[in-house]
Amino acid sequence: MTVLSGAVIPVSTSLTEIFTTLVLVLWFAAGHHKTFWQCMRLHPVARAGMLLYLMLIVGVLYTSGDLRDAFGILGKYRELILIVAYLSFLEDDRTRRLCLQAFGAAMVVTLAASCYLYYFAPPSLDPNLRVGLPFKNSITHSLLMAVFAFGLTVHMFSHRRSRNATIGLSVLIILVVFNLFVLTDGRTGYVLFYLLGLLFLFQKFKLRYAAIGVVMLIGFHFLLISVSTLYQTQWNFLTRGISKYMERGDATSSIGMRIEFSKNSYQIMMERPLFGHGTGSFRKQYSGFAKANQLERVTDNPHNEYLMLGVQIGWIGIGLFLYFIYTLWRYSFALDPYHRNLAQGLAVMVTFGCLANSLIMDHTEGMLIGWLAAVLYSPLKQDSKQENA
Repeated sequence: MTVLSGAVIPVSTSLTEIFTTLVLVLWFAAGHHKTFWQCMRLHPVARAGMLLYLMLIVGVLYTSGDLRDAFGILGKYRELILIVAYLSFLEDDRTRRLCLQAFGAAMVVTLAASCYLYYFAPPSLDPNLRVGLPFKNSITHSLLMAVFAFGLTVHMFSHRRSRNATIGLSVLIILVVFNLFVLTDGRTGYVLFYLLGLLFLFQKFKLRYAAIGVVMLIGFHFLLISVSTLYQTQWNFLTRGISKYMERGDATSSIGMRIEFSKNSYQIMMERPLFGHGTGSFRKQYSGFAKANQLERVTDNPHNEYLMLGVQIGWIGIGLFLYFIYTLWRYSFALDPYHRNLAQGLAVMVTFGCLANSLIMDHTEGMLIGWLAAVLYSPLKQDSKQENA
């Protein structure tokens, strides 16, 4: 189930729910819950995730929102608990390798399905589906493709392979990048691709060559603007949305709305900055704020994980989230070079992706983060066992 979770997270919400529930049930049935506190003591990533989740549980006790919303939020952040459960079934390198292979296979299927829908789907198909998005919305699809491109690149440069295997991986990477920038329109994936690309350059090359790589990435951006109508449209939409909001407070675009949501959420958070308004309170608090300030738009998601947590559990919650991110980065250096590079990519994705999305709360992204945190950092638990022995 732990391996199969990696295969279904990118393609099916229902199967992800089934498999993750089974993992929790089997974790409890196998008696692993008896070692819960030992895992907390030995594994820093699991401990950091659980501290954040425990604060969300405490937030239920003083929430100003509906208890149904509060328990709904606890359900949305359950991947922080799943980290502990997954770790119990990741005791050897073979299982970890199978997990990454399962995720890779699912992404190849996603890539093939995306290309099929875009180029070969029958005319009778709903036009809304003929946009290269087979399983997820554009934000999630683009994020997955950016992560997959980074993972494939790290994999290709970290293992010696035959000439044919190298060519095959190179072609696959090109297809993933083509899908991300030419066939689909997720701005989140665009930004993450560049950030992860910068990370990879400084991971693998000396400063001089990394600087050359940065120039090449900039050139790639301008090349895309000139050859990809979709990319050019999305880039212009992004820059115009920001400038319109900055110049005259125009929040009619999706970019302007996100900026407005963030600004208002920060004001709500500062009403109770330390502990926040309680778990599950965001919807009620934002609705009240919008009514008091005669705002037209109401939201239950600020599209910013830091502010989503800040409104609910205050600066303490943000601090615990930053501690979780710090732990991801700090303990990546305890891993072997291949998994260290992948783990640092996860840390970058969480750090910057959560500025424009509530990635931990969102289903697919949150499940992926929790699952990858367990898979990539599972050796920390093994090393602790060896040290104790």
